[in-house]
Amino acid sequence: MGKITPAPFSIVVDTREQTPWDFECITKRVRGKDVPLVIETRRSKLDQGDYSILGHEDAITIERKSKADLWSTISQGRKRFKRELQRMQEMESWSGQPGIAFVIVESELSDLLGNPPPQTSYNPKSLLGSMLSWMREFNRVHWLYLPGKVAAQKVAYRIFDQYHSKLVKVTDVS
Repeated sequence: MGKITPAPFSIVVDTREQTPWDFECITKRVRGKDVPLVIETRRSKLDQGDYSILGHEDAITIERKSKADLWSTISQGRKRFKRELQRMQEMESWSGQPGIAFVIVESELSDLLGNPPPQTSYNPKSLLGSMLSWMREFNRVHWLYLPGKVAAQKVAYRIFDQYHSKLVKVTDVS
């Protein structure tokens, strides 16, 4: 590992997020070496999602779900979650274009459906049916199923980094 590098943006973490991602697993390739990135995070109430980029909270969001949380949300908190998806669907970016919204699940789909939490009586087919129905209804909200918390943080950071990079390019051209 080389010198520590600061990330070019800050990540906003919703105040209701109980065990937030710390993004300490994020590195950047510099001259052939992995360099740790220092990512500033700020706690603030977000209107939609759990994570965003500071200053772009209305344009990009990520809703994080652990495996157990997704099962609980779909079986017991459906109405609240559906309202959340609706708010994510209606986001608009800084340029008036549709916002960018993701649900990142910290579980691969096969594990999510094949190994439900022991305390649930909810059917995996019903869980899949709900997710597919919501993907169709809220087609601007993208769903990703990743193998755990570290992979989820890495992908979330890359989503934010690509958004920020495009934003910088557009701003530089203006």
